[in-house]
Amino acid sequence: MEIDRISKRYAGTAVLTELSVRADAGQVVGILGGARSGKTTALRITAGLVDPDAGEVRIGGVPRNERTRTMLGYLPQRRGLPDGVTVLDHLVHLAELHAMATNDAHRAAEVQLAAFGLREVRSAHARDLTDGERERVLLAGALVHAPTVLVCDEPFGEHAEQTAQVLREHAERGGAVLVATGDTTAAQRFCDRVTILHNGQSVAEGAVAELRAAGATQVVVEMPDARPGWAEGIPGVEVVAAEQGRTVLRLTGNTDDQVLLRMAMAAGRVRAFRSGEPTLADLFAPVLGSGS
Repeated sequence: MEIDRISKRYAGTAVLTELSVRADAGQVVGILGGARSGKTTALRITAGLVDPDAGEVRIGGVPRNERTRTMLGYLPQRRGLPDGVTVLDHLVHLAELHAMATNDAHRAAEVQLAAFGLREVRSAHARDLTDGERERVLLAGALVHAPTVLVCDEPFGEHAEQTAQVLREHAERGGAVLVATGDTTAAQRFCDRVTILHNGQSVAEGAVAELRAAGATQVVVEMPDARPGWAEGIPGVEVVAAEQGRTVLRLTGNTDDQVLLRMAMAAGRVRAFRSGEPTLADLFAPVLGSGS
């Protein structure tokens, strides 16, 4: 699945500007952004719910059209279940909406009921389901027509681990997964690649591991008795945060973390010293904290 230089404006305001994202078979790819970054609009365009002003979305190398619609499953941000039908009838209906014959739709629905452990609630209505069961029904509905591409808007909620397992299994079966999220922790844990979106524009893109490895080393030092500002002015060291004996530092130059440890020990008793790659939140806090 490929988003190729899509742009969108609403009432004269640019919401997306030449955004390009690619999710290949076997990958879980995230569009990571803060509020009003444009990520939900990007997914709605991908799902065919909104047309871009420029650019296009290709599924399997083909520009999105009625035929490719059946190749894509969509889990929206605001999601619910109709209360007037059973779980089974809901899944059958969704399969039929994606051009499945009635008999095939019933078989597909039964497959998903079994896959998601929902056979016991197949005749239940939405009001009778637990939150966990409701989330599984929603995921089953996105997958009932066997799409190759799965598009999910803010999927990592209360049942993030369960949802992430479903997305990963879909990718491992040869599918492509595109998610939009504002959750940096979830994106770091569950995505292979991310595009960082800010004010409708991509500001960074790449494999999660590569983005983190390219960032400056971050060091956390716990020194309960150290004088305030002990790390100020050290060449190649930026103080990110300091409070209650805990100092977070970023190595911006050639300073070795072991050299920094010796300097810390000279300044006071070191209770803990941890260094490592920065998180996505560390790297992109300025753009993810503001301005789907």
